[in-house]
Amino acid sequence: MEGFVTHHVRRTHEFVLGAEIDSVFHLFTPAGERLWADGWRPVFLYPPTGDTREGMVFTTDHDHEHTIWALVELNPEHHRVRYVRVTPGSRFGFVEVACMEESADRTLVTVTYEITALTAAGNDYVASFGESEYREMILSWQQDIEAFLASSRT
Repeated sequence: MEGFVTHHVRRTHEFVLGAEIDSVFHLFTPAGERLWADGWRPVFLYPPTGDTREGMVFTTDHDHEHTIWALVELNPEHHRVRYVRVTPGSRFGFVEVACMEESADRTLVTVTYEITALTAAGNDYVASFGESEYREMILSWQQDIEAFLASSRT
């Protein structure tokens, strides 16, 4: 890796969901995300039951990439969750989701990705992870979650 210079990026975007905070926060756990994210199929390593807890480890295979995840902070009282993720041969990252009550039926969701390249392929990924691409990804989360919430109300 002589001569390799890693690239790093931090992206944050917010959106509002028309639901109370306690009905929204669990949707950002590995099991909760399965309810609304097409193709999200975590494989739970620890604990094998998939119980959401700090220290849990799971993997995903999405878009032809294998990623290892660990839940490093779970704070239901403050509606915040933080993950570490490693896509071997590419990148290391943190993912944080924080929910804040705007009103009884509106929740502000802030999603932050912080990515560090591990290889030249990771640098290519970081270079493609621009503000507009990130915003589009997070807004698709909002649309998918809103669709899930609407279907669960009927």
